[in-house]
Amino acid sequence: MAARALGEHRLARKEIDALLLTRTEEQLQSIMIEAQAENLSYEIAECHCYLGLLAWTRGEDAVAASGYVAAIAACQAAQDEVLEAETSYWYAYLLAGQGAFDEAQSLLAGVEAMEQVLVVPRMKLRHFDMRFRIAEMAGDWRAAFDHHRIYHELVVEDYRRLASARAYTMKLALDLETMRRKEDSARLERERLLEENLRLAAEQREAVLASRTDPLTGLGNRRELQLRCRDWADTGVTHAALMLCDIDHFKRINDVFSHSIGDIVLARVAGLLGDAGAEGGLAIRMGGEEFLLLLPGTRAADAFAAAERLRLRVQDHDWSEVAPKLEVACSIGLADWSLADSLEAALQVADANLYAAKNAGRNRCMAPAP
Repeated sequence: MAARALGEHRLARKEIDALLLTRTEEQLQSIMIEAQAENLSYEIAECHCYLGLLAWTRGEDAVAASGYVAAIAACQAAQDEVLEAETSYWYAYLLAGQGAFDEAQSLLAGVEAMEQVLVVPRMKLRHFDMRFRIAEMAGDWRAAFDHHRIYHELVVEDYRRLASARAYTMKLALDLETMRRKEDSARLERERLLEENLRLAAEQREAVLASRTDPLTGLGNRRELQLRCRDWADTGVTHAALMLCDIDHFKRINDVFSHSIGDIVLARVAGLLGDAGAEGGLAIRMGGEEFLLLLPGTRAADAFAAAERLRLRVQDHDWSEVAPKLEVACSIGLADWSLADSLEAALQVADANLYAAKNAGRNRCMAPAP
């Protein structure tokens, strides 16, 4: 990842690309929002770690320390010791830079207790690299020499696994800084691929969500309606009550208050509708100012009280928060639907009852005749 490369640049006292740092931070913040929305523990931990690293790269040690602590806690929740070790290395270097060598060594000792982590060759290599750096900062030259020797041996061993015989012979002639530059290049490529995979995964999640969700209100769309009805039928649901809801005089709201206010009204009504169907129901935006609430296992006669409550919630909502003198009401038509029959036929009944409610003066509910 670019964040790690930027951190390595600071370690090597190289010039930091400020534009790359800003863009990397923006990408990580975006990934963090998605990860938190879906409760992805590993991605949350990774974002905390690398956001902390970017803060340290800018010299914001307190922000970095907070990020590292959050990352370690998230790693432990995700039970990912490799990422926990990675975070611990950066945190230990920050502490060492502040002169807190005992705390830094304690973190590294915690990593050494993670036997499965140090079995990973590259993690073991990174471990002794960080031990060398911190011992050097502490002025413990004997320990620095011992750790540097082990680190160099691990670099050579890693090379033997991956490189050709000729490249291996040439590699031995290079000094430690040359090896680190090549390792940085490989890390950047791996992190670029990881970032690309995360981007593709995010795009896939967005595409699936977009195919089933109305973008303005967040409610399901007609595709979601088809899929959920199919699920209900598969689980033995035999009937449902339909509540077809239409905002009264919505065109007037758009004309008088603006289309942006109209969009807010749609979103607010969708929220009220979604709350009404939260327990097992399904709220759908059918199009324009028309919504549908399905209550599985319920008859229209039994759903009439719920429809009335919804109508009153819309009527009594504090619309003045949206715009002064704004008033909003809705009309609702109900119908029964047997899942063995056509949904379109039931919708026609609900639509006819909605039309009757409109003709009767609006702001009212109309159920099928008993």
